[in-house]
Amino acid sequence: ALVPEAGRRGLLVELDDAPVRAGFTLMEVIVSLAVIAVAATIGVSMFGHSYALGKDIGDRRVAQRLAEEILTDMQRDPASFAWPAATDQLQPVPRTDGQSQALPPGVQATYPGANRVIQNQYENLRWRAYVKLSPGAKTCELTAVVSWVRSSRVRALTLTALAPLRVLEGKP
Repeated sequence: ALVPEAGRRGLLVELDDAPVRAGFTLMEVIVSLAVIAVAATIGVSMFGHSYALGKDIGDRRVAQRLAEEILTDMQRDPASFAWPAATDQLQPVPRTDGQSQALPPGVQATYPGANRVIQNQYENLRWRAYVKLSPGAKTCELTAVVSWVRSSRVRALTLTALAPLRVLEGKP
């Protein structure tokens, strides 16, 4: 209320039992904490999911690189593989040395920790090679299947290429 003050000009503002608000109510604090908790839960779950997705992408990248190396080796050095007779079926093509575990690349990384990471990635990979040699055909279908285990689930990547038969016979 505005009350004239004695002996002075002007009005004095008088607060008549007006409630003074200092701080937040308990309800406002609880609601804000709930909002923060929901946002934090969403953020943490997104981080976990993106971390797992990043690991899966890394595994697929290494598996693809290995599958490409296997297909290249099959064409570059056909003598190191035991080739089956020509049929219309997809048949396994084992290496003559029996190797089916992936070997890390021969090039070393710039620091030792990276070499261990690369070695771990390749240790978890297994591969198989297949060929489809149709009788009378001038080409053959080469397939490399790379598999690994992540989170108790077997994952696999398959890569197929078509190669001229003369390459497998060792002719240019």
